[in-house]
Amino acid sequence: MITMAVMLAACNAPQASPERPDLLDPLPDLETPVRNVAVGRWDTAFVIGGTAEDTLLLMPRTLASGDGWFAAFDYGDDRVKRFDTTGALEWASGGTGSGPGEFRGNFGLQSEPGNLIWAADPDLARLTALDDTGGVVTTVALDAVRLAGIAMVAGRPIAVTSDPAYTLLELTRDGKIVARHPPALAALADLPVFARSVVVASNGGRVWAMAYPNGNLLVVYDDTAVRCVGKLVTGQSFPMGPVREPTFSVSAITLVDSMVIALGNGGGEGRNRHLDRYALSDCSYRGSLPLPGRFSAVAHDGTHYILGAQDPAPMLMGIKWVPDGE
Repeated sequence: MITMAVMLAACNAPQASPERPDLLDPLPDLETPVRNVAVGRWDTAFVIGGTAEDTLLLMPRTLASGDGWFAAFDYGDDRVKRFDTTGALEWASGGTGSGPGEFRGNFGLQSEPGNLIWAADPDLARLTALDDTGGVVTTVALDAVRLAGIAMVAGRPIAVTSDPAYTLLELTRDGKIVARHPPALAALADLPVFARSVVVASNGGRVWAMAYPNGNLLVVYDDTAVRCVGKLVTGQSFPMGPVREPTFSVSAITLVDSMVIALGNGGGEGRNRHLDRYALSDCSYRGSLPLPGRFSAVAHDGTHYILGAQDPAPMLMGIKWVPDGE
């Protein structure tokens, strides 16, 4: 890997405030890092789809992974499809509708130890947990909640919302709201609803992350406390002001060891062609990996990056990075 000039984004603990104790206010003055791209190659383990004749994948967009497997939510038929680490289909679960185990528009898949998959469906305002065979374990209704995503944190679901007053809802596994937490930053409460969309990455542990595509903000949590805040390599400064053509900063994120891996967008020829790495410890930027094409989803199965693409045909592929000289 080439030598990188690492630009550190300051890590800020929540400042005490009698009225809004969980908020970082004002937004920390952070420097936007400059992308530094590593040199190396990708070894391909498998490819699923990728040609017009393939019908298994229609529109795979969100990914999750666990011990020896990965899963994709396919918007083309509203099914969760789980594969082993060779790319072989293990099962498909779901379908379009509002019945048990059905979906109308998934905004995130997350996994947790025990190989459970949790799916967040804002259109139906509910969470669905699937077991190791694709069976429905539980359905959690979240009426009157502006659901934006889900994180699985220390054995419980945390609903991520677009509500201006409460961003995080701590839930029991059967859906009872235990606690409500305001946005990590005061500036988030003033954003229009469309600008509060998020991408989330968790793996069942205490540390997890979210990024705001309508801007360049990265937030890492330790349980429900803000661990650090950083700026992404791509995107417009957060909070993003009114623009004619917004430039989205990130398409998806995942956790790999001690890093948040972001599929950087940013517009132009470089959009969705890099994996940008940020430290979970302090949100600092740690360099980028160049991708062999343009992708829209990312996960990691412990050995391979799992990447999803739509163009020229739906595809999932597993690849492993090999630094130059190895």
